Amino acid sequence: MGRRITRRTVVRVTGVAGAATMFLVGCQPGRAGVPAPRGEAQPVKLIFGRRSSAAELPVLQKYIATYRQVAPHVTVELASLPSGLQEMRQGLIAAFAGGTGPDVLISDGPWLPEFANKGLLDAMPERISRDLKANFTEGGQRYGTYQGVSYVYPYETVIHGLYYNRSLFAQAGLDPDKPPKTFAEFRDYVRRTVKGEGAEVSVAGFLGNNRLLYLENFVYNNGGRVINEDEYGNLRKPYKVTLGEPSALAALQLHYDLYNTDRSATTKVGPDFQQGTVAMQVLTNGNVGTIKQRAPTLEYGVAPLPTQLSFPAHQLGGWSWGVAKPSARRDPAWTLLQWLNTKENILQYVETLAAVSTHKGVIADPRALAADVERMKVFYQVLPRITHVRPKAVVWSEVEALTEPEVLRMFAGEVTPRQLLDKIEGPINALLDKEP
Repeated sequence: MGRRITRRTVVRVTGVAGAATMFLVGCQPGRAGVPAPRGEAQPVKLIFGRRSSAAELPVLQKYIATYRQVAPHVTVELASLPSGLQEMRQGLIAAFAGGTGPDVLISDGPWLPEFANKGLLDAMPERISRDLKANFTEGGQRYGTYQGVSYVYPYETVIHGLYYNRSLFAQAGLDPDKPPKTFAEFRDYVRRTVKGEGAEVSVAGFLGNNRLLYLENFVYNNGGRVINEDEYGNLRKPYKVTLGEPSALAALQLHYDLYNTDRSATTKVGPDFQQGTVAMQVLTNGNVGTIKQRAPTLEYGVAPLPTQLSFPAHQLGGWSWGVAKPSARRDPAWTLLQWLNTKENILQYVETLAAVSTHKGVIADPRALAADVERMKVFYQVLPRITHVRPKAVVWSEVEALTEPEVLRMFAGEVTPRQLLDKIEGPINALLDKEP
């Protein structure tokens, strides 16, 4: 189920009944791609490339069983892609190069420009594009759009929030009902909740994340940009690193100061939010469900991100579903995705996995908060105004790979923010020179 897809690998798939099958047919021409005679529904077999998620699998299997009743002539089989973001991305690219890619595939936001540029994603046909525009928020629409063309449905949206430990706030003399709103308040709260110092930190005031996706939260909330993108993630010329500009650099400096000047955070293994030894951490909405399962007694709250702006800048992340351009079965594949992205189907997913959706009907439905009303409502309060997405660069995965190890070094005090920029600017700008 989790074997990596390569050019020569036969991919293991799981059907509705859970029986394992082997396939090499994903995007190869065949009778299933030939138009059916008028009045006759020709059998169609679709291979659906999914992420390796044990929690998600039962939901997808239920969808497929139901769809077989809706469209009896369509058989859908689930192909488990490699685990790990880059392994999944590289596996899909290799599979399509070898002619064994799926008909329907999962895509992460940063892959959209690359996959579209490589001809792996089919542009939405007009009927599907109309459905997207009618039923999803502006941010949701833009998340699946590259250079003005819509490619994917944003079926599982990911939003970050500031998770904070109410008990640790109270112990530090802070009001648990008043989480920090500005950068200054955030830094003050971090310093006041830390216990210990350096290698001896037993409770971290904050636990950062070296992924660019997480740093962008602070960059955007200080009015900065990463590679000269606009608020919708579209690149603007000149293509260049803009993390060195004052507003963005200040966001990096904030992290450096928390770790090294204030010593309120640590890179050492130990402090953990679920264990009650981290006061604040920026996490995704999915952690509401995770904490409910693993740490049900944890007293915590969720708040909008701290900001220097008039309204917090949150960004949309998450997973999308698209149709493979090389597939001979694009039309039935799009019909399947349109059905999957109806309000009732998305609500099933949202209720089961504490997910968030940009579907307008889901946002307006109380069932969207079913996982945890008080905490999930924070995400839905900011959702309608979100337009920020990660920069839509074909080379974004390479940008992340160059930057994130250096950010970890900055957390550890091995480099300053300025030294980090000096290290990455040249290589990233060289990458951006190749951007189409």
